[in-house]
Amino acid sequence: MQYDHDDQFLEQQVSIELVMLLFKNMGRALFINGVLVIVCSFYFISEGYGPIVVGWALAMAAIITFRLMTRMMYLNRDEDNDLSRWAKLYTIGTALIGIYWGISIFLFGNANNDVHTLLITIVIVSVISGGSTLASYYKPSANIMLTLALLPVAAYFLVIRDSLGDTIIGVFALFYLVMMLSFVKTFNEWFVTSAMQRLRNEAQAEALEQAMEKAKRAQQTQSDFLANVSHEIRTPMTGLLGTLQFIKDKPHHAKNEDYADIAYKSAKTLLELMNDILDMSKLNSGKFTLTPRQESLASIIDQPVQLLKSVAEEKQIDLIYEGKVDPNIRVMVDGGRVRQILMNLIGNAIKFTQFGSVTIKTETKITQETVLLTVNVIDTGLGISKAAQETLFDRFTQVDNSQSRRHAGTGLGLTICRELVEMMHGDIYVISKEGEGSDFCVSLKMDREEFVEKAEQDSKDTVLEGVGAHSLNLLVVDDNPINGMIISKMLTDTGWNQKHVDSGYLAIDEMTEFSEKYDAILMDIQMPHMDGKETTAHIRQLNSHSASIPVIAVTANSFNDLEGELETMDMQGYVSKPIDQKLLIQEIQAALLKA
Repeated sequence: MQYDHDDQFLEQQVSIELVMLLFKNMGRALFINGVLVIVCSFYFISEGYGPIVVGWALAMAAIITFRLMTRMMYLNRDEDNDLSRWAKLYTIGTALIGIYWGISIFLFGNANNDVHTLLITIVIVSVISGGSTLASYYKPSANIMLTLALLPVAAYFLVIRDSLGDTIIGVFALFYLVMMLSFVKTFNEWFVTSAMQRLRNEAQAEALEQAMEKAKRAQQTQSDFLANVSHEIRTPMTGLLGTLQFIKDKPHHAKNEDYADIAYKSAKTLLELMNDILDMSKLNSGKFTLTPRQESLASIIDQPVQLLKSVAEEKQIDLIYEGKVDPNIRVMVDGGRVRQILMNLIGNAIKFTQFGSVTIKTETKITQETVLLTVNVIDTGLGISKAAQETLFDRFTQVDNSQSRRHAGTGLGLTICRELVEMMHGDIYVISKEGEGSDFCVSLKMDREEFVEKAEQDSKDTVLEGVGAHSLNLLVVDDNPINGMIISKMLTDTGWNQKHVDSGYLAIDEMTEFSEKYDAILMDIQMPHMDGKETTAHIRQLNSHSASIPVIAVTANSFNDLEGELETMDMQGYVSKPIDQKLLIQEIQAALLKA
């Protein structure tokens, strides 16, 4: 049984135990009452109380029958029956017992025979003492029985009998009644307190056991995840290092272009794995943030579809895009994260579909202020069992986590999707049947923005093209010679001039002597001795040209981590490692436009 730590619930559990104990102990109490009535009946019949004794004994037989019937009904009850009803029935039974013995003192008490009076008094006190002890689990029952049995005894000796000794016995009967009521109160409080504490201990022990079991499962899940990640990292690393080794050993081999392509794809796979792990780490630490900006809703959806078309074609799977979005709709949203969600869902659909198609259906509900986007990614693939669907979006979980699984991946993608959707106050779910495919649905509500005229956008694109139409002089600041070499090569391929320095101090020296020569600076943020932020601050103070020259940050951090700091660092752009040549050129052009 599961216990809550809520005191109200625990009190209910204690009440259940109390009623159970009352009916459990009832049999012994009735047996004692029956035996004493039989013994007393024989004695009082022998003393000439014939007709009264018969009626007295039959009355006890009726009470015992009633109480045995209530006990049988309780034992055969439905589990959801009202417990208060059974407590009331038990209390009625104890009240009848109390009345029965209370009347007995008047039936067999005899002013002319102290032996009869003493005998019935001793029997009443003995029976009621034992009975109240058994009934003490439920205080009202015990109190009623004690009062109805002992109060008549006290009244008999104080009112009907007139000797000093009888008065003293009456006073003692009242005192005994008060003492027994106090005992019942103390015993009941002790029992309830100890039962509550025992139930709390059981609840804590069960919670601890569940927590340990959960921790074991989590540890096993994470162990499986780490083993899986190790495998997933080693796979592209093998492709990367192996093909590079081929190229190195045979520099003029005819297949070097194919090897280079394999190396590039392996590196991209490795980067995707690292990005998933980093995203999950940020989500776990609560440092993950969204960066909404105005974007075309159509381009947000079109880009993942276009990028994954070639992947679907390689597997000979039809990638169908239905319900295209109006290109004039612009929204305020973190478009990069929405693309990430769609890339993951569409990519998974292609990965787990061997034959058939993957269909992307979109629906938009537009108001004056908001756009509700619903995207369904439907595949004809493997499908997902009901059991697997329950943990599908859990962290470090995969549908098939065995060593013989057919599909690669860390198992983080859907978890990240769910976290991102929840951060955007959206909804994501799956409808699937094993062997018949899956339908992943994501709904996001976004603020609607005004449409940017195409002529205005074309004008901006023309300016960007103009930036690259003339030769630029760029200063590359990076302490890593390999990174510096790669950036320099990317810039040289565009026809731009560049110079690489490997420290902040050398960058300051270069700008002190030749500041007018450079059009922009590519600044590595994390460098020893003097980082990019400090280097930029020193450069800004050199002269008027250095104060306004565009500086583009180059770092391994994500855009969401750094965007808020760009303005405070007085930088005009941002490029993330590993660097994409096209994005690098676009960022330089955009930074020059801002200058």
